[in-house]
Amino acid sequence: MDIFILCIIAVILFINRKKFRKTEKKNSHSNFYFEEVHRSPEEQRKRLRELATPKNTPSAIIKNDIENKLSKSSSKENLSDLLGQIQNELSYSQQTSRSNKPMIPLLVPYEDKDIVKKLGATWCNERRTWFWSMEQDREIIKDWLPLIYQPDAVSPYTSPRLIPQNLWNINLRSLLPSEEWNKLRNQTYKKHAYRCTVCGCKGKDWPVECDEQWEYTLDPDTPSLGVVRFSGLNSLCPGCHKIKHFGKAHADGLSEITFARMCYFNDWEEETANKFIDEAYSLWDERSKKQWYFDFSYLKDVYGIDLSVGNVSPILNEVPGT
Repeated sequence: MDIFILCIIAVILFINRKKFRKTEKKNSHSNFYFEEVHRSPEEQRKRLRELATPKNTPSAIIKNDIENKLSKSSSKENLSDLLGQIQNELSYSQQTSRSNKPMIPLLVPYEDKDIVKKLGATWCNERRTWFWSMEQDREIIKDWLPLIYQPDAVSPYTSPRLIPQNLWNINLRSLLPSEEWNKLRNQTYKKHAYRCTVCGCKGKDWPVECDEQWEYTLDPDTPSLGVVRFSGLNSLCPGCHKIKHFGKAHADGLSEITFARMCYFNDWEEETANKFIDEAYSLWDERSKKQWYFDFSYLKDVYGIDLSVGNVSPILNEVPGT
């Protein structure tokens, strides 16, 4: 009878042990944040050095000089956010490579899966993502690589592109019916496998955001006039999207974390980043004084949408002759 009771106790302890392990694994990410928030800035910078050692480096963007580039971000919250981001990026490679080799997340839509498989890409069922080893030839897979991993890409990979003040709140999202806009952005997300085309990552709260691409051209005969041409849609993670719209990030109180991220991904020193920001604001000031005509021919040619803007706003004018 005593032996039977002991066996029951042993079984109960074994089951509770398995439950504890599952709970511990589930909470490991939140524990990481908890520990980092309660570290001093000096301890956090030491942790950055540990994460940046060669044996833990999963990609070209995690450099040995991370601490130097982020040292200006002395806020404990900002450092903790960046540490969490680095930890997430480390896990992309550590959890997908059987041989502990660094892996790159690929931007593979469903219809291209057989192509990348034949080329040698590895599917991770847990991440629902195709990966490419850092040791493999990137030239043959470049059509699906994020920008920072492209074999011929050069910095800057992402930088501020400020919208002229007189064009604020005028975009496809506001001009198109919501059903049509949602269709376009969902097509864009699927095309890029719900990953950022710059860094290959996903946002914490939502994977990516739809970024509208515009080209600005001044009229050489009339300096006060210019043409702004819609040139496509792109998928960006929230962090990279904030870099592009740095002015809005600043207005939202997120300039410090966005500045640090911009230095981090472009491999910039603070002086270089400040130079790019100054140039972006000077260009913004100049463009904000111009009158702009809109060219939506790309929208019609590629997406089949004929957007007539003449009656939407007095600011919006179609290019004369189109």
